[in-house]
Amino acid sequence: MNTKEVKKRTFKTAIFCYILFLSYSSSQAQYENLQFRHLTVDDGLAQSVVNSIFKDSRGYVWMSTYSGISRFDGIRVLSNDEIASGAGSISQSATVFEDSKGNIWIGSVEALIKFDYTTNKFYKYNRSSKVGLEGTKRKGYYFPFAERDGKIICSTMAFPVYYIFDTIDETFLEFDVSINKSTNLVVPEVIPQEAGLFKDIFLYVWYDEKKGTAITTMAESSGKGLYWKTIYVKGHYGDLMGAKKYGDIMYIIFRQSNSNPEKSTSAIHLYNFRTGKVDFIYYLDYPINGLTENDGNLYVASINSGIHIIDLKTMTETGNIRHHPKMPSSLMTNYSTYVYIFDDQLWVSSWGKGVDYTYLSPQMFHQHLSAHEATQNKTDNFIRGIVEDENGHLWCNTLSKGIIQLNEKLEYLSTIKGTESIQSASIYIDKTQNLYFGDKVLLKYNIKNKNLLPFHHKKPDLKYSLQSNDFQYFTCDKNDKILATSMSGVFEIDGMNNMIHPLNNDCNEFTEIQQFVYKDRHDRLYAFSSFHGLNVFQEKNGYTEKIYSFEKAFIPRHAYEQNDSIIWFGTTSGLIKYNSKKNTEIWFTTSNGLPDNTIYAIAPDSYGRLWLSTNRGISTMDIASEKFKNYFNSLGQQSLEYNRHSVCITKDGRILFGGINGITSINPSVVDVTSRRPLLEFTSVQSEIEINPYGHEKASETKILPAGTTFIEFQFKAIDYFKSKELQLHYKLDGIDTKWESVQNPGYARYINLKPGKYVFKVVEGGKDELKTQKAKTFYFEIAKFWWQTLVFKILMVGLLLFMVYFVLQLWIKQKLSAEKHTLEKQLVILKEQERISSDLHDDIGSTLSSISIYSELADKCYQTFPEKSQDMIQKISKQSKELMSRIEDIIWSLKPNTEHNISIKKKIQEIALESLALKNILFTLEVDENTDHLVTEPELRKNIVLIIKEALHNIAKYSEATEAKISIQYEQKNIVLSISDNGIGFDQNNIKKGNGLGNMKKRTSDVNGICSIQTATGSGTIITCRIPIARFRY
Repeated sequence: MNTKEVKKRTFKTAIFCYILFLSYSSSQAQYENLQFRHLTVDDGLAQSVVNSIFKDSRGYVWMSTYSGISRFDGIRVLSNDEIASGAGSISQSATVFEDSKGNIWIGSVEALIKFDYTTNKFYKYNRSSKVGLEGTKRKGYYFPFAERDGKIICSTMAFPVYYIFDTIDETFLEFDVSINKSTNLVVPEVIPQEAGLFKDIFLYVWYDEKKGTAITTMAESSGKGLYWKTIYVKGHYGDLMGAKKYGDIMYIIFRQSNSNPEKSTSAIHLYNFRTGKVDFIYYLDYPINGLTENDGNLYVASINSGIHIIDLKTMTETGNIRHHPKMPSSLMTNYSTYVYIFDDQLWVSSWGKGVDYTYLSPQMFHQHLSAHEATQNKTDNFIRGIVEDENGHLWCNTLSKGIIQLNEKLEYLSTIKGTESIQSASIYIDKTQNLYFGDKVLLKYNIKNKNLLPFHHKKPDLKYSLQSNDFQYFTCDKNDKILATSMSGVFEIDGMNNMIHPLNNDCNEFTEIQQFVYKDRHDRLYAFSSFHGLNVFQEKNGYTEKIYSFEKAFIPRHAYEQNDSIIWFGTTSGLIKYNSKKNTEIWFTTSNGLPDNTIYAIAPDSYGRLWLSTNRGISTMDIASEKFKNYFNSLGQQSLEYNRHSVCITKDGRILFGGINGITSINPSVVDVTSRRPLLEFTSVQSEIEINPYGHEKASETKILPAGTTFIEFQFKAIDYFKSKELQLHYKLDGIDTKWESVQNPGYARYINLKPGKYVFKVVEGGKDELKTQKAKTFYFEIAKFWWQTLVFKILMVGLLLFMVYFVLQLWIKQKLSAEKHTLEKQLVILKEQERISSDLHDDIGSTLSSISIYSELADKCYQTFPEKSQDMIQKISKQSKELMSRIEDIIWSLKPNTEHNISIKKKIQEIALESLALKNILFTLEVDENTDHLVTEPELRKNIVLIIKEALHNIAKYSEATEAKISIQYEQKNIVLSISDNGIGFDQNNIKKGNGLGNMKKRTSDVNGICSIQTATGSGTIITCRIPIARFRY
């Protein structure tokens, strides 16, 4: 090889090495800037030694420890029984994975543990709990790692023993990877058929002293069926520590032990299953525990040097993530046990410290000058102002420790000598690299020659003495003239001559306590005092004129001039957009989306945004849309509280905001990796009964609450591991809420006085303008109805009501018809009565009158010739006249039963009895039911009753020869019972004489639908009984 070729190759090698160096430097810088958050036992971890980390499909992160299992949701760590019931005591929990049904499986020494989201409970299974492996002498280590068809495969500490757990019948099956190491043959029957479910993922890596590292897998052939297949890998390096397979590549880890573990070395063999060879062996001069592959890199966890990143293309180390004592946001320790990557998030478990986690992508926010670093350097990290010099160094005025210098990485370098006790409120740097700050006097520090000089006042009178001045704010005009405000007013600073003189106007408003001053590109001066507020002044012809006053009460903190007309003011009452040409103000407050109304500082970026430091984190405003995005608790912020006008835009485009706990640096060009949408979960649902918050997200999974339930309350959250407290949630209960209600993460909602029915509770995350586009997390539930609230019951009730209406209507119609019928029948009765009366009058009275007329004529004729006969005729006329009068009285009496002057039935019969029986010296008794007159009101019935009794009494008087008679009228079972009896001679019913009136009595009884019976015999008296129904007369 000639000299020219050697030089050429040497040059190429040098170039390649230089490129690798640049690549490593760039990558290493990226990893050095990673901002970690930490989880320790103080945060709720079950124990500080974490064996594994797993992120489930719901977004929760599970961490197994020596003292049980922990679960993290971005806000709170819960452990064991805090998560759910059934966990109990767990020793040395290890692997965690999720099956196809969403159940979480956790390995431990005592049992295989399942967490079931559908019941929100833990379940423990071991070999003694179900039939399967009782009596075995093996220890019960259960380390699940895969699931097929409802069967869980577990590795154990008793290598090469494996368990298969059947989730249906809850039994264990044990099998060994039994290998004949001399022949590499195995009896096919030793592999259970159930194990064949896992043949595509099963790998058992072990070491054969004679043949080296072996990889045993399951294989299947038509002749052998299932059998063990072992591959031997060439090469060995110390102790076999484990293996991990990604695709066709298996990473086999070896460790070369040393008496000092930290001086042990390691090797990673990359075995390629396609080629059957080891493609590469990577040697490391440090001991490692585990690794993971992600995006073309290996992340290797070491015992003593943190996390190492290896580029798989070049097989070179491109970064090292370590613990830095001066950086609280670095790894807690360099002793890393395992490393995991989920959704671009790096999770590191450490030995005895807990868990560190961060985003792998470049981060937007970074914290600098922590309290720990400040304490170590005997300075203060309460930053009140920041300026950058021409070398990229930063100069800051602190609350109590003077002026400090930081390098471009914002690491502490020094404190300006002589300023250690100065408490300057502001700092300014001019173009000649002079710093201006002040406490009781205004000081100037030249960065180049390190001279610190005090300023002198142009007018040394007592009124404008600087001995009590605390300079609150510095600014400059378009000609770089420096202006400053102090407790004594507004001053112009002459940096060349170290002189200062007051700025005055005719109103003397500049000689009072001033807290803010700003001069725009049009030489308009904005000055604020506690007495006069913020006013705008313009100098014209040597005269300073006030041209505008802001009316609202506030204190300005910072100003940014966007263009010729728009100036933004950060104030204690919000953000102001001021148009200096039109003298108009537009205010933005929390109601417009700001996190807080106190705006400390404003900084623009090149993407059309304003960055605002507030009392509640950082906020950005898109100038075009005037919409805000807030960062309440983002990774890398020094705290949520910042300081007034403490801001600096560096030459490389970073924005620095000073706060109460250091400095937050922002890279506006970095995409906010935390902008990924978080997962939403219900963490608690409470009502009259215990409700599982999981598993009711679909209508088919509706939770049925018992009848009588009136309230329900929800706790819900957005699961995010970096900005959980920044997130805004919105919720709504369909059917109750007419609009979305807003709440900060985590959220809570309670509803009372709920009625039976179906409901859907919805939760979304994001801004109010995103409500229509974001998918809601839902919880379906239904409050059951009492039997009397059901649709069937209501239908029955409606039917019953309709039936009742129909029944009442029919009854009303019937009554109406009955009343009309009654009226008609009464009218008919009256007509019949009229006919009867007419008939009676015609028959009785007519015939009697005819007889009287005949007797009168005969008497008149016989009066002269036969006076005796004439007298007899006159007596007959008299008798018939009396009978006629009696009949007429009976008719009149029957027609007027209810008049107060009419006599009762009892009295009427008594009169008849006295007239008929007393003259014959026949004693009689009369018994009449007291309700007779009330019951017997119809004229026909009254008349016939009286006439029946009258006829009977006449017969007693004429024929019976009785000494006693008894008359009775009683009401029995809707019948009027007439009874007339005597103690006379009786008669033979078979030989009844005509004219005794018995026929009339029976006829009258029959006319009123009654029955007349006669009991008599010769010499035994007579009883006449008439039963007359009165129902047909009642309406």
